[in-house]
Amino acid sequence: TRAIDGTYTLQNVTVLGSDTAASGKNRYADWKSGATGHNRNIVFKGFPAGRSIKTINASTYGGAATAPVAVKLTFENIDFITADTEATVLGANTHVTDFATWGQILASQATGTGANATPFDNWTWYANK
Repeated sequence: TRAIDGTYTLQNVTVLGSDTAASGKNRYADWKSGATGHNRNIVFKGFPAGRSIKTINASTYGGAATAPVAVKLTFENIDFITADTEATVLGANTHVTDFATWGQILASQATGTGANATPFDNWTWYANK
């Protein structure tokens, strides 16, 4: 039996923002309170300009990785679909100096990134997004 180590792997995800949420309530993510896990192939899109990552916990931040690292918060292939700058996306997380090794800011979603949305194509809400 594998021991529970408190880490996770989150992969192949597309996070859809809301253009109606109040400022401060529509952040890309909040990795706080000693979060540890591996975040891979995640696309953030549909967020209003000026939004940021609320928290990347400095004590567990492990930067770029291609696999989970024990008791570290790691990232691989994270895309932000926005016209904002890296500084805006990172917000107050000034301890993150290696964003370019795991993150990209793009004008549109690259093929094969994020979740496979094909199963949702016929859903009314998703089709109208």
